[in-house]
Amino acid sequence: MLRTIKLFAPSMLLLFISHSSFAQLGFGIRLGGNLTGTDGSAFQARKRIGFQAGADLSFKFHDKIAIQAEPTYHLLRVSNHDYSPNEAHGISGGRRALRYINVPLLLKLNLTSGLALLAGPDLNHLINVDVHRLNNGAQAFVRRPNVGYMLGIDLGNVYFRYRNMRRYNNIIENGHAQLNQFQLGLKWSII
Repeated sequence: MLRTIKLFAPSMLLLFISHSSFAQLGFGIRLGGNLTGTDGSAFQARKRIGFQAGADLSFKFHDKIAIQAEPTYHLLRVSNHDYSPNEAHGISGGRRALRYINVPLLLKLNLTSGLALLAGPDLNHLINVDVHRLNNGAQAFVRRPNVGYMLGIDLGNVYFRYRNMRRYNNIIENGHAQLNQFQLGLKWSII
């Protein structure tokens, strides 16, 4: 996933630079909190608080339409049940802090000068996969990039995002868990 991001970022930059006479470029930073819940038999559905920090790069085609990439670092927390603690592929109960790098690629529709709707795919990668272990010492989560989706609203300097993704894991009989995240934060435009 990191290799994909490393290839994707320079390509987007070249695209922005080469088409700057036809479109407007934007750059900003963002900081906010998130509330994340899980839907999987090994995990508790209760939502936990985390945070995110990142940037946004936008490529405006028209006054009303843009494509926006939002590379972001996420800290999200989930809690799992004391799921099969005596089995090799079980895991002890408790809270887990998951650290992600994600890059959603969103279509942005500017309804007014201060209100925009956004939607698109969300490429994400768990960066602390080695930290979480099963009872037998194996990794609890699978190391591989994932694709989810993101929906959002920008209201002036305030943003709201809903993020949905699947997290694959090695816990007994629970090949995946859905992560649902609500984000609220502030954004500042630099360009």
